[in-house]
Amino acid sequence: MKQQLGLEFRRSHQGSFTQHAQAAQECFRAAMRELDSVAASFVQLSERRCGDEKFNEILLALIP
Repeated sequence: MKQQLGLEFRRSHQGSFTQHAQAAQECFRAAMRELDSVAASFVQLSERRCGDEKFNEILLALIP
């Protein structure tokens, strides 16, 4: 992950409703940014060509 998540939930449950709502919204925004990053990675990977030699190299790395 590119950013540290969960800080919003590491404090006690003391505080105003507004503070908790803002923390929840920031957590949701952080999760959405992370999903956007993953989606961009999938698009980038789907556009790459993988020849037989590279494919065999990947298989050997995964299955020793």
